[in-house]
Amino acid sequence: MSCVINRILAQPRHHVVVEGNPDVIDVLKLNRDSNGCLFHIRHGVVSCKRHSKISVGCAVDSNQLACTGVEVPALSIEHLEHAHELAFDTLVMDIEGGEYDVLRENADRLPHLTVAIIEFHPTLIGEASTNQLFHLLSQAGFRKIDEMLTVQAWVRS
Repeated sequence: MSCVINRILAQPRHHVVVEGNPDVIDVLKLNRDSNGCLFHIRHGVVSCKRHSKISVGCAVDSNQLACTGVEVPALSIEHLEHAHELAFDTLVMDIEGGEYDVLRENADRLPHLTVAIIEFHPTLIGEASTNQLFHLLSQAGFRKIDEMLTVQAWVRS
């Protein structure tokens, strides 16, 4: 997905991919380089917390924040923007239930975004928490324009 996104960007070097699973980093780099893409890869999770851990399962899509597991760097959006000299305007996120914490921790950052494409996981975070996120996005001036299965596209109204 990172390569597809990178190829449609007007400024492909202004694309930062954050990956928590350390076992995926080398594959992500190989895929980026093999496809001539220009995105930056950061190992970690988007979080304002000082320390984070993820569970690392056999299936790549089962990784999620956990109390036990592999410790990974916690990277705030402010840190990422400063480190890459960027001001993010788009968020693409599939983090196995972590969307609740990221959106809640960064509610003040939502007005700076124009697009958010998010895979929601109501089976992991619950319907009530998922509905809270929909309300949070709406309150920040977003409207849902499309969805496929559990992935939704939101744009600033």
